[in-house]
Amino acid sequence: MSSKSVHNVWRNVSKSWQSVATSGGAAGDTLPGMANRAGKTDVGSLSGAERDELLALRRQVRRQRAERDFLFQEQGISPTQRAILDATETLLANTSLNTLSVARIIAAAGVSRATFYTHYRSKNAAVVALLNRVFARIFDIIEPWLERDVNQAPDIALRAILSAAARIWAAHAPVLRAVQEGWPTVPEFEELWLSVMHRFRDALTAQIQVERRAGSAPAGAPADVIAVGLIWASERTFYISTRAVEPMLPDPTAAVEALMALWIPTIYAVPYTPPLTAPSA
Repeated sequence: MSSKSVHNVWRNVSKSWQSVATSGGAAGDTLPGMANRAGKTDVGSLSGAERDELLALRRQVRRQRAERDFLFQEQGISPTQRAILDATETLLANTSLNTLSVARIIAAAGVSRATFYTHYRSKNAAVVALLNRVFARIFDIIEPWLERDVNQAPDIALRAILSAAARIWAAHAPVLRAVQEGWPTVPEFEELWLSVMHRFRDALTAQIQVERRAGSAPAGAPADVIAVGLIWASERTFYISTRAVEPMLPDPTAAVEALMALWIPTIYAVPYTPPLTAPSA
């Protein structure tokens, strides 16, 4: 995209935002009860080509930011590193983090102790690398809600990303649960876990502000206050769903409806009505 084209796209977006802000929103609700608060990010002044270019630009910016922040990506992992990480995750399914040892990891991975320490200084460092790999996938799935079609109701995209997150949480429950339980006492885990939660918090804060400017979400408590509550509530909900201690949350998939019932009213100030037939996650 040329610099002139980018400038024209953003100029039109700016005009569209101003129009929405001054008119109180475009006609048409995306959620029941949202009359006079259109549930759309109105960029109607853009042509189809301009809109496609804008979305492509947004994706490129977010992708570059993710690559900068998460240098340790799957494509950069050697076969030996992958074997170590896969062995670590497999062992955590039946072994607590406290009893997990480097000796067991290298035996399962089929590598020498020297090879292990060439890549990771400790078992905790291997777990951190494994968690980076998991969260890189989770960050990828939040884009549909942040970049949803202007005519798509926010609950459709929100359900999609929560369902995708639930699948990832279920697939990697042992490592996620181990770090959730260990981060208050393990400095490496604390640094990573808090940085990830803060990144989710900041992304949600920005999205709530966007929704409010577009007229799809009402003004209310500070966006960052709402975001921090939703993010940590979601973290605990997914954690409990992997512990099999709450009958109403037997697994991460069951957490989706609970989180939808929390997020939709909190952000959009409308009641949430579950679908008659629960959609498959």
